[in-house]
Amino acid sequence: MEIVKKLSFKKRNFFKMSTLCIMFLLIVFQFISIKYSPATKIIPDNIAVAVALICIFYLWISEQRDKEKLSRMNLELMLAHNTLKESQIDIIMSLGLSQEAKDYYTQGHSKRVTKYAVAIAEELKLEDEEIDIIKRAGKLHDIGKIGISDDILLSKNKLSEEEYQIIKSHPLKSANILDPLKFLDREKDIIKHHHERYDGKGYPDGLKTEKIPLGSRILSLADAFDAMKSERPYKKPLSKEEIIAEIKKQFRFAV
Repeated sequence: MEIVKKLSFKKRNFFKMSTLCIMFLLIVFQFISIKYSPATKIIPDNIAVAVALICIFYLWISEQRDKEKLSRMNLELMLAHNTLKESQIDIIMSLGLSQEAKDYYTQGHSKRVTKYAVAIAEELKLEDEEIDIIKRAGKLHDIGKIGISDDILLSKNKLSEEEYQIIKSHPLKSANILDPLKFLDREKDIIKHHHERYDGKGYPDGLKTEKIPLGSRILSLADAFDAMKSERPYKKPLSKEEIIAEIKKQFRFAV
């Protein structure tokens, strides 16, 4: 199919060049006629004008067809590019889901966090593009946990300070995993900072206030909400009233 398209394109180019040659020769003949034999017309004026108009019309039609074809090809290329990007995201996300599947308490966490984050972004009336970025960030925000030992992630006991520091490394690990995918730079930045705190006591960079990306603040709120309403081996889910009180306490300036 591609070979046929290329041959068709070359054929149209050949006809366009041929048309331009005809018009050039027509102008040359007319110039010679006027200069050397004004009384004798090599090509009658009415025929010359008719041929010129036909050539111009053909070139215009051909140009419009080529523009339409180029536009269609660009659209197909863009769709193929987007499909490839989504496939890469799905592959990476499947790794994160396989990690979640190991622990009953975290199954579906990324999906829920994504849903909450998108709902917050929509409530803030963010642009569709920003919402899509936050959506992808939500899906991938915990991908770095695949680089952390199951002994730590699945531990039912209280973590030691050393183990807790390893857990805190997962935003950076997530960013490093996504680093080769340059089309996810915005998502990577949101994920890297989704455990920062508005008072500057978060990690990994201790960012505070508006220095924390808005997408990170939204994802942080969604992540905390899911953690508070979910059961864990070491805690029961909080009540609706307790969750609201905690959000007002910790996130009143965050979004």
